[in-house]
Amino acid sequence: MKDVLLTVRNALRKLQSPKHILLAYSCGADSTALLHVLKTLQNEFSYSLSCVHVHHGLRKASDEEEQFARDYSVSIGVPIQVIRINVSKTGNLENAARTARYQAIEEARRKVNADVVALAHHADDQAETMLMHLLSGSGLDGLKAMPEFRPPFWRPLLSVTKSDLMAYLKKNNLEYMEDESNSDSRFTRNHLRHRVLPIFEELQPGFSLRMSQTADILNQDSALLTSLEDEWLAKYEKYLPPFHFVDLKAYNRLHLALKRRIVRRLCIRHDIKLNFIQTEQLLSFIEDEQACKYSLSIGIYAIKSFQRLHIFNDDVKSISVHWSEPIKVPAGNGYGDGRHEQVMAASAQEGAVMRLPRRDDVITPKGMKGTQPILKYFSSRGMDRPFRPYWPVYARGNRVMWVPGMGISDEAAVRPGQTGVVRLVFQDRLPDEI
Repeated sequence: MKDVLLTVRNALRKLQSPKHILLAYSCGADSTALLHVLKTLQNEFSYSLSCVHVHHGLRKASDEEEQFARDYSVSIGVPIQVIRINVSKTGNLENAARTARYQAIEEARRKVNADVVALAHHADDQAETMLMHLLSGSGLDGLKAMPEFRPPFWRPLLSVTKSDLMAYLKKNNLEYMEDESNSDSRFTRNHLRHRVLPIFEELQPGFSLRMSQTADILNQDSALLTSLEDEWLAKYEKYLPPFHFVDLKAYNRLHLALKRRIVRRLCIRHDIKLNFIQTEQLLSFIEDEQACKYSLSIGIYAIKSFQRLHIFNDDVKSISVHWSEPIKVPAGNGYGDGRHEQVMAASAQEGAVMRLPRRDDVITPKGMKGTQPILKYFSSRGMDRPFRPYWPVYARGNRVMWVPGMGISDEAAVRPGQTGVVRLVFQDRLPDEI
């Protein structure tokens, strides 16, 4: 049998001196045991302790539970907040109650300025959560289930079984209230708790505890993969709306596991959570050398170029992009790098401004005689499609003199021995340089 007091003591040491612990107290066996333990250890660790009881108003016993919570907390000298919430009875009642409960807990946490919120989830809860996520087809992020500490939420009992907690309650003569809804097998979690887990426990005694231990291992594995993702994204992801892209060649070198996680992270920036099938479809699109555009959601696309994978959101069309005017300096030697410096005929820059391209813009490419629509010019130069509406052009009227990074027009080009020339220095970063 697990020593509950020792387990929480060790978990407190890992927390590194919490100042105020707020316990979510339901009056049930688990939270009653945890409240008693935290009260017992309070002087040893010198933290403030309070609790919050959420009154859902969904059951006849709710009022009785509220009174029990008030009476017990007063009897052991722990301040309590009672928050009454209204839960929508339409849709998924279990999820609605959970969401409202966590909102109430956060409200209580802010009120007392608690740095830690203690939750009484234990090893059996962890096993149930893992099985629920397994049933829904979850990957690693679901199977790792609940972490011990994800600020501000702290679950010090994840290595303690329900039977350990019941033994602790009996040893300390602690009373608690039983939520009758916990026996309602219409809820998936309750079905697993009362009908499935006992079978596993009979086949392999200690099943719940081993599942919880596995979840801890998976949490650490997930943390490592997340750190690898973070490192890769810091180096290869560029995100500055309206631009969002990654280096495609670097992406293609990744292990399949990281490829999946990276594309999910890219899509989360646009509030898209990919399931397994959607993830695999996106990976297939990326690997298809012929495909260049893939719809992720309404108005959101994955777009490939030779060098980059873009995630383009139609909402960015409302973003205003402004380009600074280039600085004019003496021409000096050479013609400039064409990206940020360009030498051109002084007459060509008179009245020209740096701006976004327009549909009626045209350019006479250097060495040619006829004009070309600017968007066709962008395409012929291999410019990534998501860049085209936002790439700076130096234009006079609808005639483009210079496209930084792409080329100069024939009418602005400097001829050998020509006088009356100027060097333009463009100081902004181009879209592919963000």
